[in-house]
Amino acid sequence: MTVPTTGLLDGPGFEQATRSLLDDNAELHSLVKIAVVGREKAGKSALIRTLCGLEPLQNYVETAGIEVQQLLRGASREDTSAGAQSQGDEMSAPSTSFQFWEAAGRPSARFEYLLPSAASKARLALHVLSLQDRAGFDALPQQIDDVGTHVPCLVIATRHDLVYQTAIPDDELRAFCARHRLRLCLIGNPQDQTDEAQQRRTIVRKYILAEIEKLL
Repeated sequence: MTVPTTGLLDGPGFEQATRSLLDDNAELHSLVKIAVVGREKAGKSALIRTLCGLEPLQNYVETAGIEVQQLLRGASREDTSAGAQSQGDEMSAPSTSFQFWEAAGRPSARFEYLLPSAASKARLALHVLSLQDRAGFDALPQQIDDVGTHVPCLVIATRHDLVYQTAIPDDELRAFCARHRLRLCLIGNPQDQTDEAQQRRTIVRKYILAEIEKLL
């Protein structure tokens, strides 16, 4: 079930408020905080919407602070539909709630606390990188250090389908991930609205969620 908990965070303390969503069945849930970081226009918001089973927004909207989106996963690892749950069906087995914390990608002294807030107590980090952004790739080692090298991470490189516009050679990216023992996932443009892209998003969603569960 995709829980509609999207909200803009302008300061620390949002985790405690969103945890109250699970209070009714606290004994049946475990909450997993996942930091989603990367430079602006890397595709972080669209990726999160894909993972939560939502369509990407048609127009680009810059994240101004921290956005939190929550996905409830059943013990069977199949998402429970919101409709079935609203009819009063009880969840008979423990489930896990993935809470995706997305920090704004544009650096700003005013929001310097955003990355530490998103990364604080995170069980996993998704480092989202556009293959059209060479500067983003060059900044990736520092970004990983800022989140914390102790936090397991998955590097997700977007716009892999735009092979003639890439600024990062495939062999260089793979060598970097192999050298630092990072798991790598290559996906297309997460904001693509075509029918073919929608089919690909279903595959991407299942694959990345499976990778997340392996790393937890």
